[in-house]
Order: sequence, then structure tokens, then C-alpha cells
Amino acid sequence: MSAATTFTWIGSLEAPARRPSLDDIGGDSLEERAPYPPKDGTKPYADQLNERARQIRGAAATIPAAVVYVRFNAGAPIVDDVITVDSNLTTSDFDVIDNGAGDTTIEWRTYLLPPMSVRPLLTLSDDVEIDRFRVFTDTPSGADMTAIRVVTKLITVATDCAFTVAIF
Repeated sequence: MSAATTFTWIGSLEAPARRPSLDDIGGDSLEERAPYPPKDGTKPYADQLNERARQIRGAAATIPAAVVYVRFNAGAPIVDDVITVDSNLTTSDFDVIDNGAGDTTIEWRTYLLPPMSVRPLLTLSDDVEIDRFRVFTDTPSGADMTAIRVVTKLITVATDCAFTVAIF
């Protein structure tokens, strides 16, 4: 089986981003041609390459597709930094919507990231005693968008707080 010729994490309208499958990595069913290569550590061999493919597939299934850091400037949310598997994505690929104090939506074009496999992971980044916070999927502003929403509160008062969201 041959490997994919494109990096599966880079999405377009025609070919949305996705996590790689074993087929994308070349499969895990390579077989040796006797008597080569020797299994002395000097050359790759089928079992080694098959295990490498399984390890890569397993790691790709568990890493976040994007990590987005949002901070606030005079009450307005700003995407301050992003880390993504697709190094072409930047902060400008993520939109933030201020729904009010302590209530922020992050949106991106659906094809830019693989479909979410689990709910996003939220961590707070300010030295504020926020005692209630949550992240959940939200209704996007357009048909080709994906959205998540972050709500933060101090006791019962909605309060802005810098945060980081890992999107899986």
C-alpha cells in the first residue's frame, strides 16, 4: 500500500483536514522479501516500519489539532497565539466573538481542522479566582464554520479571563 501524497492535516474546501489513517501512512502490512534486509539495526525492516505506522497513527489520534490562546484587551477577546499541526494556520484563521462578559465564542472554517473527536480542553491563564468555567460546541455563524464557546464566572458573575483551548 502506498502512503498519501498530501499532508492530511492541511485542509481545503475540496479536501477538508483530517487525522491520518494507517492507509495515509502506508499501512501496517509490509512483508519481508527473504533474505533481506537483516534485522541487525542497520536497515529498516517490515515489522519495524509497520510498528512505526501504528505508533504514528496512535499519536495522531490523541494530539490536539489546534491549541488557541485567547486574552482580553479592555474587555475585548483577542486570539493571541495558536499552535496547530498545520503550520500554515495563524491567529487570523480563528475568529473570536464577544458574547458579553465571561462569554466568548471561537470560530474557524470547518475544513481547516479535522472534525472534533472529543470535547475541547479548557485551561485558564489569568491569576483570577474563576470558580466556574466550561467549554462546549456552539452554533456557528455560518454553514461552513465550526464554533466552540467558553464561559467563565466568578461565583455567579460572568468574568472575562484569558484562556487556552485545545481542540481535538
